[in-house]
Amino acid sequence: TKESIDVKFTWYDSNTREKKVTTNAATERLAMLYNLAIIYSQIGANLASLPDDHFKDAANNFLKAAWILEKIKAESGGLKSPDFGLDLSEQNLHMCSYIMKAQAQYCTYEKVKLTRPDKYGLLAKLAMQGSSYYGNAYSYASTPPLCKALDPKKFTAILQFYETSYIAQAYYWDALEKQQICTNTTEGMGKAVASIRKANQYLDGMKKYEKSLAPAILNPYRELCKQLQEKRTQIENQNSKIYHENVPDSVSEIDCMPFGQPISIEAELNKPYEGQEILQRMVPPAVRELEEEYKREVGVVMGQAFDVAKRNDAAQAQLLGKFGLPAALHAVSGEQTLPEDLWQRIKQCKERGGLNGLLQTFSGVESLAENNSSTIQKLFGQLRQEEEEDQAMRAKYGSCLLYTSPSPRDGLLSRMPSSACKKKKKKK
Repeated sequence: TKESIDVKFTWYDSNTREKKVTTNAATERLAMLYNLAIIYSQIGANLASLPDDHFKDAANNFLKAAWILEKIKAESGGLKSPDFGLDLSEQNLHMCSYIMKAQAQYCTYEKVKLTRPDKYGLLAKLAMQGSSYYGNAYSYASTPPLCKALDPKKFTAILQFYETSYIAQAYYWDALEKQQICTNTTEGMGKAVASIRKANQYLDGMKKYEKSLAPAILNPYRELCKQLQEKRTQIENQNSKIYHENVPDSVSEIDCMPFGQPISIEAELNKPYEGQEILQRMVPPAVRELEEEYKREVGVVMGQAFDVAKRNDAAQAQLLGKFGLPAALHAVSGEQTLPEDLWQRIKQCKERGGLNGLLQTFSGVESLAENNSSTIQKLFGQLRQEEEEDQAMRAKYGSCLLYTSPSPRDGLLSRMPSSACKKKKKKK
């Protein structure tokens, strides 16, 4: 497969809204896979919101989306980075993949809550895994360059909110499990108190989001707070009045339990589309020849446009070089920032009108240089004329003549020849 063909593929980055254009068919294929992952995620989200129990189907769609994102990440390593926006960056693919897994985990968690609400230990492990997925997604979303394109008060805040919410729910279910064990064995109520208090600590840390997040996100949190307070009061009363156990300072960690692995759709991707052979027969050979000719002509036009762009880039680089500015700025993904003195020069350049201001300055300097050159040429002309006239006067009157203003060119002599002065003295 050719790496580049004479066709432009265009799409808009979902994070930065920047227009991306490439002639690389492999990059376009990855962009189409990315859109397919979005479709699977939307199907999963719609199924999860239905009133009936569609959590299993929803989770499977989320896991298919996760598999596609991981496939893109694996195949994008050999392609050239300039074709990539943030959508196809490794950082964004990691983040989205973890979000898809977290959504699938949510569906399984809700399914167990509906069908087996007494499985406290299982619910605790599922919730802890969900917290882990959201925590990994948040770590990718909160670092540059992705964090510059995402809204920190909404998107990244939601990820952190869910990370904290699920870990609080995990310790809530852990407390209920220990309470249940203590009811059967008469031991462990102190550990139940420690778990419910730790869950309460995490919920208290989520209060900072109450003013920034939407009610649809906060309502389940508020309901959880209400349930937790009721259970905390119950468990602490049982321990203080019946079991009298010491409450440990620390709580053992809860194991994670992932719902499942990403689901492959490789067979569906490689399945030939219907009517492929018929379509090839329906297109006449003459049309294919014209198509190839058109592609060649487009290639010539694109080559000419590319040459013009290269010349413009070279001229711009030369212009920036005169002011000590770099020909190209660092990408937002660069680890190092621009030096402070360079930022100051860029700021000064902007204050003077940017590139247009520089061009106007250059045009003024060029005009001034032309005027100065013209003035110098006139002065040289006058000097030559003076020299010629002086030589003519020396030839006519001799070399000892001294003149002051007005010039002999005006026909008036202000001083007599020195030889004439000597003659006058002798007569006296």
